[in-house]
Parts: sequence; C-alpha cells; structure tokens
Amino acid sequence: MGFPTVFFPVLFAIFQVLPTSGHAISQLFDLSVIQVHIGEWLRHYLPLKE
Repeated sequence: MGFPTVFFPVLFAIFQVLPTSGHAISQLFDLSVIQVHIGEWLRHYLPLKE
C-alpha cells in the first residue's frame, strides 16, 4: 500500500482499536437483551455457628 515502515505500529493499533470499540459501542446500545433481576436485593447473612 505504500506506507512507510515507521507507520506500521500506528496502523496496527488503529486496526485493532476500531473493531473493538465498535463492538463495545454496539453492546452498550443494544437493548434487545436486557437482564432483569428478580429477587431480593439485600439478603442478610446468617452465620452457621458462632
């Protein structure tokens, strides 16, 4: 492609960051899968024996 070898680490970083950030953003805004907690929020600890 005609890039100087000095730019190879930068190009590698760009091609690694873009798909990863795109995947993370799509997971953040994907509302089709929502987990809803059904149950007690705070459960008190009961010791077995003291």
